Amino acid sequence: MAKPKKKKPKTPQQLKETMRKRAVAMAKEINKILAGYLCEYCHTGKPFKRVESHHIFNEGHHISMSADPDNMICLCSLHHGNGRFVARSGTFGFHRTPAEAMEWFKEKHPERYQSLKERTWKSETCTIEYWKEKIVELSEIIKNINKT
Repeated sequence: MAKPKKKKPKTPQQLKETMRKRAVAMAKEINKILAGYLCEYCHTGKPFKRVESHHIFNEGHHISMSADPDNMICLCSLHHGNGRFVARSGTFGFHRTPAEAMEWFKEKHPERYQSLKERTWKSETCTIEYWKEKIVELSEIIKNINKT
């Protein structure tokens, strides 16, 4: 009989990415709760449509903002615009027509857009400690939401 393989311990980079993904998942859920599980574009959502959280400023370029509920908008799957149906239909979608979507967002949320834009100019080092603190911060937000 062969011995079962031992699982290798995660590298520091893998641990950091695991924590970042956990924080992003928490931020996305907070964003959906605060939006009442409704698409901010068409105002429909649960239970009729699935809703998703979309990053306003790309999380790849702005990693420190990737787990920030303020940097997200709640959208139905149609207006998120990620599926093949949306691509063929020509429907407005944040992934399908990003320039048009950003113009809509700037018009609807000018102060929020400006605040986020200013934050993109600042660079934060995202260490494991940064993500641990972010998870604690997001946990507190969830706790406060559940109290109301």
